[in-house]
Amino acid sequence: MANAPAWLETLLWLVQALQAGLLALADALGLLPRLDGQPLWPWRWRLATEMLRLDQGLARQLALALAAVVLIAPAAVLACWRRTRRAALALAAAVLLVGVLPVSTLLQPAGRAALLAAATPTQFHRSTTGFDSAAIAAGAPLYAAHCAGCHGEDGRGNGPLAASLPMWPPDLARGLLWQRSEGAQFWAVRRGLQAASGSGRTRLRHELTSGTGTISTMPAFAGTLSDREIWTVLAYLQALAAGQGLQREGRWISPVALPALEADCGAGPRRFTPTPGQRLRIVAGAAAPLPDPRLRTLLLLPPDAVESAIEAESADCISRSADAWQAFALIAGVSPQALAGSQFLADRDGWLRALGSARQDWSDGDMVCRGGASQPAQAGANPAGDGLGRLIARMDAEPLRPVRGAYFH
Repeated sequence: MANAPAWLETLLWLVQALQAGLLALADALGLLPRLDGQPLWPWRWRLATEMLRLDQGLARQLALALAAVVLIAPAAVLACWRRTRRAALALAAAVLLVGVLPVSTLLQPAGRAALLAAATPTQFHRSTTGFDSAAIAAGAPLYAAHCAGCHGEDGRGNGPLAASLPMWPPDLARGLLWQRSEGAQFWAVRRGLQAASGSGRTRLRHELTSGTGTISTMPAFAGTLSDREIWTVLAYLQALAAGQGLQREGRWISPVALPALEADCGAGPRRFTPTPGQRLRIVAGAAAPLPDPRLRTLLLLPPDAVESAIEAESADCISRSADAWQAFALIAGVSPQALAGSQFLADRDGWLRALGSARQDWSDGDMVCRGGASQPAQAGANPAGDGLGRLIARMDAEPLRPVRGAYFH
């Protein structure tokens, strides 16, 4: 969620768009195999957007090289005319020397760590299930059966088998899931992980082998879990990591989206779609607060709720989904039995930003997911004692710009 200069964000977007465009073009030409309905990245390397975000000097070099490539095209056109041939050739040579050649040295094997990073075939894949409450619920028993032994029930790497592994499992509740793309995580689970013998550095490989000098640090699950099941495990892990990080740090270390769910907004149960640009209040297992024109209210009912005992007249939508109840309990880091009485606030872009109690007024401490630099709030917009108003103003003043794999989502 870190801020960066506008030129750098533009460059990162351009780099990602170029790679995605190249992948789409090769797929449209029928040159690429597919997995899980998505084309596979055919190269072992990709441009390291994460390194560009960290090293602005390197990013400037790449920006200069891209600008040089743009300038070479008109130089080539000018070279077709005799009168301008010398000037065009001189311009092209200068562009190559100043812009392209310095960056080309970074593409050599010795410089791969700077501008290039190892890529997985599914590097640019997106989850086919999404961050969906049904997927989260489906992933829970699979995680317990296949992952908790090493990663622990809470995802912190303290499972009963962890001490017997060649490398201790990572703490997934510290933001690790947002440091890699969804596709890279999918590949890691599907094909396993290996590390060089005598080294603590884990690396993703295109094929899991038992080559000399490598040891397996996580087995491949391609023959155990289907592709869809792998995505559900990753959805569950994302919700689990959010709640565990919240309980330990008092905040969501990584951004948390409103999980997809089913709700009744007056026309029967169906997929709930937040109104674009509308803030949302989610109240769990309690009477919904009075209507507020600043936001919509979604009432979550527990699986064993007696509907007649719950005053829901002021709620815009009601969800009776056991999957949604479980998903929000995970995100809050509490047991399903302890979720009742909690309420969440989601901003205009669908990101969960605050967590409090439905029985108390909001306070500044309930803001558990902060954005970047604040913009000044409008004077008079927050009357004294209006905790909800202050939180709403803060959410609007600090828009969330989540970074995953070094570029914004």
